[in-house]
Amino acid sequence: MRRLRPEIWALLAVQLLFGSNAVVGRINVFWLGPRLMLLVRVVGATLVFLALARPLGAVRPGSRREALWLALCGLLGVALNQGLYMTGLSLSSATNATIIGTSVPVFTAAFAVAAGDERLSWRRALGIGLALAGALSLAGLDGLRLGRASLGDLCFLGNSLSYSGYLVVSRRLVRRHGAMTVVVWSFALGAIFLLPYDLPGLRVLGEPGPRPLWLVGTVAYVILFPTLLAYFLNAFALGKVDSSTAASFIYLQPIFAVALAVPILGERPSPRTGAAALLIFLGVLLSTRADGDTRLPAAQPVPP
Repeated sequence: MRRLRPEIWALLAVQLLFGSNAVVGRINVFWLGPRLMLLVRVVGATLVFLALARPLGAVRPGSRREALWLALCGLLGVALNQGLYMTGLSLSSATNATIIGTSVPVFTAAFAVAAGDERLSWRRALGIGLALAGALSLAGLDGLRLGRASLGDLCFLGNSLSYSGYLVVSRRLVRRHGAMTVVVWSFALGAIFLLPYDLPGLRVLGEPGPRPLWLVGTVAYVILFPTLLAYFLNAFALGKVDSSTAASFIYLQPIFAVALAVPILGERPSPRTGAAALLIFLGVLLSTRADGDTRLPAAQPVPP
């Protein structure tokens, strides 16, 4: 029996960490609210990344134009991405978060076509349509129902769209300066964008009522593991395998999330959930393998 290579174990671990992020994040949001949890996660990760910036070769932007592009990365990849994700977790389920999150490669392809980096084919167009239909169906918009969970699923959709835009915008910057530089400045500038929105969340700390001590551990987990460790494991794996192999592991993320969400959160995926997931998965498969192109946007320097 062949043993799995270290890079395959790393890719499995990345998807497990991303799947667990939705489950543990939902617990944290329940106790702290989305604004405070967002503040803690982004500021905490920013401080760690800044501490590691010089040893890992991050550099300052060389011009005002590059600084503006990095600011856009911070807005799309951190402020909107993380803000919509945490808001979605406060309204909807961890299961839906990870299912809709698998649509990122589809929307990345759509933005790449709009930017002129890739061409549109019928397969890609069909894949984009299927994935979007799956996400909207999961949100219940096929029946024009807008409940609390539907709004949360729309936040997850916005989270995927903003992160896809980040991947397209950051591509040239990553090639020029490396992923670490883009990550450090995206988090630092994204944190600045978020402060006016997040600071009111500190009021939660003054509210009466006990909070469990284990909450410190779950908050630390979200910062250290799905945010930091997942980044380094992904970077290690991408140095060993091609991007299409790495990105194909994204289909495991909802499986890991459901396996954790059912016993921990008591979530029960419905037949609609399965049907929507199938539409999204087919959309990803079609759009990312259009015209024989199997390159998926696997490098995820800013986890969801």
